[in-house]
Amino acid sequence: VVPDANVGAPVRLTWSYNTTEPVLTQMLQLPDIAAPITLAPDVRSYVFTPASQGTKAVKLTAALYRVGARRRAVRSGSGPGASSCSFVEAQRELHVRPPCTGPVARVAGGGTTCGAATIQADLAGTPPFHGRWSDGMSFETSMQTISRVVTESGRYTIDQFEDAACEGRSEGSADVEILAPPIGSIDMTPTPVSLTDGGELRVAFANATACSITSALGSTVEQPTCSGSGVSRVTFPRLRHSFYDKPGNETITLRVDSPCGQRTVTTSFFVCDYIALTKTTQSGEICQGETFSFTMVASSEVANPGSATATSAGPPFVYRVYRCTLPAAQCTREAFTLVQEGPSAAFSTTLPGVYAAEMTDRLGCPSIFGVGNRTVTVKSCP
Repeated sequence: VVPDANVGAPVRLTWSYNTTEPVLTQMLQLPDIAAPITLAPDVRSYVFTPASQGTKAVKLTAALYRVGARRRAVRSGSGPGASSCSFVEAQRELHVRPPCTGPVARVAGGGTTCGAATIQADLAGTPPFHGRWSDGMSFETSMQTISRVVTESGRYTIDQFEDAACEGRSEGSADVEILAPPIGSIDMTPTPVSLTDGGELRVAFANATACSITSALGSTVEQPTCSGSGVSRVTFPRLRHSFYDKPGNETITLRVDSPCGQRTVTTSFFVCDYIALTKTTQSGEICQGETFSFTMVASSEVANPGSATATSAGPPFVYRVYRCTLPAAQCTREAFTLVQEGPSAAFSTTLPGVYAAEMTDRLGCPSIFGVGNRTVTVKSCP
């Protein structure tokens, strides 16, 4: 066995014979040594120190004593055993590299950053250099300094390193933390939304340091609290009959901030604020057996509807009539029962009670409930 060697460093040569014949003599011819070296017959290794680099020949020559077949004498029977000497020779290449100077790879760089980070290694020794990073990335270079861009968080070292002469060692590490860009989403429930009832904005975010919400219509919206990753639910304001009433086509914009920039997302929905007006020529008192009738119309469809905020998405409408049998002061929304629903705006009844009209526009946005209720009283008439 002839391993690779370095100039000035001892190297051990080993060998064996594939025979049972006795070895008489051994001679070893080594590079950088002029005269062959005579070895004892039982030696099977030799240590020497190469003096120069390059590819050199190592030659081993041995004499073996071979015992031949016994000869039988023609006349007298058995004769003496015959024997002979033979020589075997083997030659191998010895690759001698430059002197080993203790090559070192020193790793540095990294840090906390957005998207990608640069790490580097300073290489000391005899070029060319070969090595492998801790994440499996290999390199081969004659440069004294190498760098690379990484996009995964972690600790980076060099696990394997060698120069042109010998194996080396690695020092240091590069700790990398890659910050992710911000993520955000926002949606509205319900949609469309009645300004009277308000709604809920669901805000989801990730990698955030702060969030902010703005309204295209100028509505005053509660601001979410964002840090890291999570979900925040924000109430869309109930602002009817206030200075901030802003019905119409609304767009809510969410901005998520992080050290790696901003993320802006939007959600659009319709905001309505209108009344189901009831029209009738009757007073609300009828005789038993008579019929009380009214028709419904959206305040947004009428000029001068009596409200500064009368907005709907327009027809076709679905009309609903509810009845409460309690005294008017006790008729909460839960006390009303649906008595008619459909495309007809006309309603007639012979029953007493408090009647509330409601309608939804083509987008399904409801009118304000309970405004302009009709109280029908049935009396005995002569």
